Amino acid sequence: MDMSPYRDLFVSEARSHLSAFGELIVHIEKSAADPAALDELFRHAHSMKGMAATMGYEHIVALAHIMENQLSRIRSGEFPLQSVIADLLLEGSDTLARLVAEIEAGSSTSEDTTGLIRRLATFDPSAKAPTISKTPHEGTEAPPEPIAAAPHQFRQTDSFKSIRIRTETLDHLVNITGELITNRYRLAEAIGLADATECREPLHQLTGLLRALRDEVFKARMLPFAIIAERFPRLVRDLARKQRKDVDFQLVGNEIELDRGILEEIAEPIIHILRNAVDHGLETAAERVAAGKSAAGTVTMTVCRDQDHVEIIIADDGRGMDPERLKQKAVERGIISPERAAQMTTQDAYQLICAPGFSTAATVTDISGRGVGMDAVREAVQTLVGVLTIHSTSGRGSRFVMRLPITVSIINALIVQCGQFDLALPLNAVARTMELKRTEILENAGSPTILVDGAQIPLRSLRQSLGLPAPAEAEDALTTTVLCDVGGTLLAFSVDHISGQQEIFVRPLRSPLSRLRGVSGATITGDGRVLFIVDVSALA
Repeated sequence: MDMSPYRDLFVSEARSHLSAFGELIVHIEKSAADPAALDELFRHAHSMKGMAATMGYEHIVALAHIMENQLSRIRSGEFPLQSVIADLLLEGSDTLARLVAEIEAGSSTSEDTTGLIRRLATFDPSAKAPTISKTPHEGTEAPPEPIAAAPHQFRQTDSFKSIRIRTETLDHLVNITGELITNRYRLAEAIGLADATECREPLHQLTGLLRALRDEVFKARMLPFAIIAERFPRLVRDLARKQRKDVDFQLVGNEIELDRGILEEIAEPIIHILRNAVDHGLETAAERVAAGKSAAGTVTMTVCRDQDHVEIIIADDGRGMDPERLKQKAVERGIISPERAAQMTTQDAYQLICAPGFSTAATVTDISGRGVGMDAVREAVQTLVGVLTIHSTSGRGSRFVMRLPITVSIINALIVQCGQFDLALPLNAVARTMELKRTEILENAGSPTILVDGAQIPLRSLRQSLGLPAPAEAEDALTTTVLCDVGGTLLAFSVDHISGQQEIFVRPLRSPLSRLRGVSGATITGDGRVLFIVDVSALA
């Protein structure tokens, strides 16, 4: 019987089992007294073996079978799931994932699993365990990251019924919905010009239907954070063992849902922050005890929903950061001038760790310390029209907060005018709008500032920041100002006029427009004009 038509189903189901497998091993290693989790782990191994046997993938059957045997011994109470056998089982999970990937690609298997099968079969629980077990992946490279499960291709409803839909189809639905919203504005423009009052009621009904369609399409693309979070406990565990640190990793808010596109883009930035937390943030056990702390450090990831935004918070109880030391290092490396350092707020100083090439590490490790990573984190968050803020207390730990929209395909924006150009400011970056008198604009070291709630806020011309031509007409007596929140720091931009708010369909820019500074995308207005979307963080 030809089983090739069932290959895609096998790959999808196998990845689901393997994703849960790694998460459960790490959980049971920390919480040995959890028989339910151990039973579930055994079922995943058994199901994996059975599926592979049905498909005739004997190389997968052999490895899954010996893993199942060892789990059976653990379930019977013969020995606990200690670190050494956990290492072997995780190595087996990684190997199975690579074998499944080869099947998906249609290539014949090239990996020899006999050595791993022999090590699993001859595992002796009474043998003395080394401090840090050696795996084939250790050496000069960082610990291997678990192979993530493929993005889910279905939406599960409240009635536990599901239907498989290709992710490309969902992407097309979002694009079509965005185009419909754009054309709705064009239709409204035409009705207004023609003064066709009899069309206003149908237009109002169409608007409601489009919003309902948008909401349903977004629901279909929403996935729980758990889809990407399954790999993080394993990642922290491997890093901690490599660093010879005892780390308690806690994850809260797995059920919070985000757009699939955002989940795919935010996974790598989270990995960068977790690496830094384990490598730089947390002290060794001896250092922690000397500082009056528990020997084990804690890294906590919390995901919470705030209206149309999600906050991902990664915190550690480690050594924290000293803002004065950060400024000193930045001056030494030529990243900022001493004058700029003297003017920096505490939040500005923390944001220095996101500067390319910046690092305070005394030595470079295979995990971090090269001054790369956090700049990629900030860039990724900004690309998603989000905000990254950093909080820290020396000796007590650090906290990184990524505030992201639920979706970035269709956003609410504030439309402003600068000369001949209409521009869109993402509404989530706008704190407030103001009309300022000339006397309310102050000078600080030759730069304009304004007072907002007693604090001096830098004031910049949005026109000048984007390199737009100067106005030909005389300037008004009042200055229209938009106050923006950039990574927890307020920054004011003067504009010519505020036109209002609008829901817009974000289109990515392609070359050569993608090289424009301070612009993250574009949309089409109701009358067919191109409206550029301002990247406030890039201008800051």
